[in-house]
Amino acid sequence: MHRDVSPENVFITESCDVLLGDFGVAKARARLGQTQAGQVKGKLPYLAPEQVRGDPVTQRADVFALGLLLFEMLTGRRANGGRNELESLAWATNPRVVRPSRHVPSAAPLDGIVTRALARHPALRTRDAALFVDQLRGVLMDSPLAPQ
Repeated sequence: MHRDVSPENVFITESCDVLLGDFGVAKARARLGQTQAGQVKGKLPYLAPEQVRGDPVTQRADVFALGLLLFEMLTGRRANGGRNELESLAWATNPRVVRPSRHVPSAAPLDGIVTRALARHPALRTRDAALFVDQLRGVLMDSPLAPQ
């Protein structure tokens, strides 16, 4: 688990490989064994509800953050549109997910991937990043963006 997936931690190389950097939160957690109770790690606009509540965190929290990033890439806006920290915290605790196609109709083929990744309850969320990537590949292979 990374626990801090956000735009600042995603890098694209010259050969178009996508890398996830800044494993500071994950390393700190490994050193401490477990995050202290009541301590939230990560950037508020990209936290899963369970992270905000201080509940146990699994790899599905990273999938939630990936869903937020995909939403943002598709629409040009954050899913967590809180105007201040209090509103952002309220949204993060109880996310109200909007399909990307509501803002960008051409994003409709990716609505299901985004909404599954952003399920409020981890058990209903895409199980891991590998499945998330497989789902993306499946949609993109059927699109005009597919590599030739």
